[in-house]
Amino acid sequence: MGDPINLDKLRVPANEQEPLDVDRVGGGKLPRDIITEPRRDGEGWVFAHGALLGGVYEVRGLLGQGGMGQVFAAYDTVLKRPVAIKVAWPDAPKGALLKEAQALAALRHPSLVRVHSVHEHEDIPFLVMERVDGVGLIDVIIDRAEEGESFSLNEVYDIGGAVAGGLASVHKAGIAHRDVKPGNVMICANQRYVLMDFGLFLPEFAMESQSIASGSPPYMAPESLANMTVAGQGKLVDIYGLGVMLYELLTGRLPREGVRIGSLKEAIAPVFPPSKFRDEIPSALEDLVLSMLQTDPESRPASMEEVIWRLDAVREGKSVEQTRPRRILVVDDNKEVANVIAYWASRELGGSCERFFAENGEEAIDKLREVRPDVMLLDLEMPIMNGLEVVMCMRGEGIGADCRIIAVSAGAQDRDVTALNALGVTDVVIKDEHLRANLRSALGELADS
Repeated sequence: MGDPINLDKLRVPANEQEPLDVDRVGGGKLPRDIITEPRRDGEGWVFAHGALLGGVYEVRGLLGQGGMGQVFAAYDTVLKRPVAIKVAWPDAPKGALLKEAQALAALRHPSLVRVHSVHEHEDIPFLVMERVDGVGLIDVIIDRAEEGESFSLNEVYDIGGAVAGGLASVHKAGIAHRDVKPGNVMICANQRYVLMDFGLFLPEFAMESQSIASGSPPYMAPESLANMTVAGQGKLVDIYGLGVMLYELLTGRLPREGVRIGSLKEAIAPVFPPSKFRDEIPSALEDLVLSMLQTDPESRPASMEEVIWRLDAVREGKSVEQTRPRRILVVDDNKEVANVIAYWASRELGGSCERFFAENGEEAIDKLREVRPDVMLLDLEMPIMNGLEVVMCMRGEGIGADCRIIAVSAGAQDRDVTALNALGVTDVVIKDEHLRANLRSALGELADS
């Protein structure tokens, strides 16, 4: 663990508190505690102080508000526990709150807030969530800046690893957060770091359907600012946002200033290496952060898992190659067979392995672009697009040039082997009772490296 962050040091007197703007990205003092008096600027609260929602949840204060709605501190009078209540503004997209609840309810990770239930009060839907007590990371950043203090490297590893772990869980569910920033990270008293506010989340398949760009400009990837995010690359947007946050934690400043929606000039400006502002930053950590801030999405780390193991490698003083898990892509239209192949391949390679699957040729091409596997175990007999056609497509488009291809077949013909050899694929594994031994022979060189 890193150096503990003193939360008590960040408290402010009640008479100095003001409602938290969860869309804000920096500057000025931000609140640390519950706000118990209604606002006087005409906007008011969606739910009044003291209201009993659904006959169960007593509203006790306003925790925060932003473009998507408000979050209240409340008390569950039945289960006798504090909770948080989230409600959307009346003009918010219909059904957005329910979609957020459904997405979060399916996820389990210490760095993600837990969802309890969804209810209505006077025809207004609201979301009941775990109450996370602590301070926002943005508060700590501002206080450190005012006091001329920086985050220790251990703190950076702790915060970055925790948020990356939560996002990895989100990405496995096929979702992108799209608003990763210090204002959406809560630091709890037990040094638990929690990623908040999924109001802008989107499923990967819906990335290209947005009519307007959304997010917090300093933390938005260039493709998001231009509203040109490609389906399947939402996780790369989150990797960029986390990269901005890590840069800020290390240097006390943003990597690119003056970033705004609709303009790419500032968003693609060169970034000074963090070591320009802080001497003791390890070169491997600097390389990771700068790779996360690449303007080309394809040049960023391929996944949050990669970010995690690279952070771990720097922390442990190991080289990237010593800690990087092998990425295995198994392409087979039979899920049971695919799982068996993946299991034995992982055993033969040893160490840490990430396993990915594709059920057909088109999905395999997408996975090759997405995860950049070290080795692909490719079934030759698949409908629509067979294994040989996958390799031809790879060679034609220049995809997966560094991927070791091992063809797997229950009955490869001599003409298939000849065609594969012509395409640079020399390993063909037969699916029979000797599958493990056959895989060991084909993977031997990789296992020893």
